Amino acid sequence: MINKLNNWKKIVIFNDLNIKQCLIKLNKIGSQILIVSSKSGILKGTITDGDIRRGLINGFNLKSNIEKIYNHKPFSIRNDNNIKKYFKFINDYSIKIIPIVNKKNKIIGAYSVEFKINLNNQNNKIIVMAGGRGERLRPMTKNTPKPMVKINGKPILEKLILNCQDSGFSNFYLSVNYLKEKIKNYFKDGRLLNVNIKYLEETKPLGTIGSVKLIKGKILKDKKPFIVINGDIVANFDLKSILDFRTSKKSDLTIVTRAYELQNPYGIVEKNMSDNIVSMKEKPIYNSEILAGIYILDYRLVKMIPNNRKFNMTDLISLSLKKKKRTLSFRIDNYWYEIGNINQYNNYLENIS
Repeated sequence: MINKLNNWKKIVIFNDLNIKQCLIKLNKIGSQILIVSSKSGILKGTITDGDIRRGLINGFNLKSNIEKIYNHKPFSIRNDNNIKKYFKFINDYSIKIIPIVNKKNKIIGAYSVEFKINLNNQNNKIIVMAGGRGERLRPMTKNTPKPMVKINGKPILEKLILNCQDSGFSNFYLSVNYLKEKIKNYFKDGRLLNVNIKYLEETKPLGTIGSVKLIKGKILKDKKPFIVINGDIVANFDLKSILDFRTSKKSDLTIVTRAYELQNPYGIVEKNMSDNIVSMKEKPIYNSEILAGIYILDYRLVKMIPNNRKFNMTDLISLSLKKKKRTLSFRIDNYWYEIGNINQYNNYLENIS
């Protein structure tokens, strides 16, 4: 499906930006691709999250200009051309954004391309942890389960399911506890969303991975990796790419991570044993990667989860490392938000709306 974008200017950036500024833009608008323009509006290229990832791998840093990493020869279309004659080319190369230019190569619009995927081509089970009480989101969760808190008119959980569906996944298990009937009454068997939904009903809190044990038999019978996702995240991620990464690396546990930047609000000093100051840093920034709440597990790992007691994903990660299981990370750079408390909820609304 090809649509002409009304708000195409939101996905345009100037070619003098650095990688960090580009990532901030991608994160804010929730896109995987941006159009690169000169200050005068001339088309210079396109840049994707993949271009940035490859650039960072090749030695560029967040302060590097995007000039050397973006695609300088993007597919574009003149406003007086009929786009229908390019359908095969667009489909063959999976082009998602097409700049529209005039005779002087000035950007005057853009097309967005959506590729429909066969929903039955990914049979891996997805288990969504949706049983939390959402204490830090009170009063919003007083009568509403945390995953059912609405973002722009849709529950967080529905957005999450639709994101997975876009990657071709359709088999879901929702782990429920607090106000579970509201979740079950809303989604039922998933038919209205064109997916299959079954429920894991906790009788007591089992942590962020413990309820997986409730379908141990089905997972062991399938002998396929399965996916566990926290039910309070709003993100743009390609689940199939993560699964392909896991398959190529043959990992036992794949942990999806997200870049996180923390700035110390104070200047700090470093000193030696004689109390001589050897260096000073003004409000240093510390970069790290945090858990993004998405995991792919080898089916045999389910045996490491104890029966009928609280067990968190962090416990499983520690146990996996202790037993020397192949544990890898996959970093996503698209937009990602955890809606765990009121501040995070408001932060999402401020950045996305």
